[in-house]
Amino acid sequence: MFQLGSISEGTLRPIDLLQAFSSTLDDLSPGHTLVVQTTCYLDLDDEDDVDAATYLLDELQDALQELCPPYVFFGTNPGDGADFGFWPDMDALEDDMRGVEPNDDGSHTFYGIRVVTSDHGNIEVYDLAGNSLWSVV
Repeated sequence: MFQLGSISEGTLRPIDLLQAFSSTLDDLSPGHTLVVQTTCYLDLDDEDDVDAATYLLDELQDALQELCPPYVFFGTNPGDGADFGFWPDMDALEDDMRGVEPNDDGSHTFYGIRVVTSDHGNIEVYDLAGNSLWSVV
């Protein structure tokens, strides 16, 4: 199952972010071309070629976003700009659930996913084959 949460906390140093983003991308998409490109930047000092590192960070963020399951985004934690990771987009999920009649079991099925909400507010998102995509407990 896809893991929500932080991959890098407490730093905005490009070298630290390059390492964290690249490592995560390699875990999710082994051999991705951006992972290979990142290796040449990992020896940079903070003053070296910041523009190129920033461009590569943007590319890595886009690649990580593309790998997110439905209703998840990659970026900074809404409460902490130095906490990068995968976060549920609960507002969008709740907005889309409002327009859908619940199934007999109380779950909601729409846009190729099934959302189950427990009595305690836990949420689990499944694909239509029944595979868990992510959860918030």
